[in-house]
Amino acid sequence: LKVTVLTEGEGPESEAGDTVIVDYIGVRSLDGEEFDNSYDRGTPFAVGPLGAAQVITGWNEGLVGVQAGAQLQLDIPSDLAYGEAARSEIIRENEPLTFVIDVRSVIKQPDPADAPTESGVEKSEGATDLSFEDLVEGDGEVLVEGQTAVFNLVLFRADNGALLDSTWQTEPIQIPMAEGGFPALVQGMPGMNVGGRRAITAPPAFAFGDGGNPQIGLPADTDVVIVVDLFGAY
Repeated sequence: LKVTVLTEGEGPESEAGDTVIVDYIGVRSLDGEEFDNSYDRGTPFAVGPLGAAQVITGWNEGLVGVQAGAQLQLDIPSDLAYGEAARSEIIRENEPLTFVIDVRSVIKQPDPADAPTESGVEKSEGATDLSFEDLVEGDGEVLVEGQTAVFNLVLFRADNGALLDSTWQTEPIQIPMAEGGFPALVQGMPGMNVGGRRAITAPPAFAFGDGGNPQIGLPADTDVVIVVDLFGAY
């Protein structure tokens, strides 16, 4: 495996367990014939958690130690790619591969101990519209409509602060900020800075509807507070 940094990045280096958001072009090393290209699809690709991501070994190893904003070239021998298994007419058996990769974002593995608690939740009953408060101002890029947000959240009952659900025990979730998504998130998260924490107060119409969600312990006609930690955007 050969890793060549074409453009230096900045910020923390990726480690095993992190998620890296990338764009890339993949070519056959022997003659440069292209077989894959995320730019044409218009959608960056999330690779994580590094070391256990569902990608070829050359990516799991080659993307450790990269920084956001970097461009790199991975020259991957066949045994760290697809080995003896032919994938197509371009990727034949024992085919070495080359990728040129733009690193869009490095998302550190969050520590569950950093999850927000109910102590910072403002109580709410009978809200008529969505509102939010930034509990921590991030210093990264601003999340805009149409991007995909990478984040963790904790969901509370707004009337008494009871914890209903949390994603902090799993990998960060990724949701497009687009029409058709969960209204409280797609309307309440744009404008956040990466690295920030925002409390979004939502009446039923922006969350689970008038019937609530009995499976998580949310009664009917009850507001919720969603505390979001934004780790990345692409």
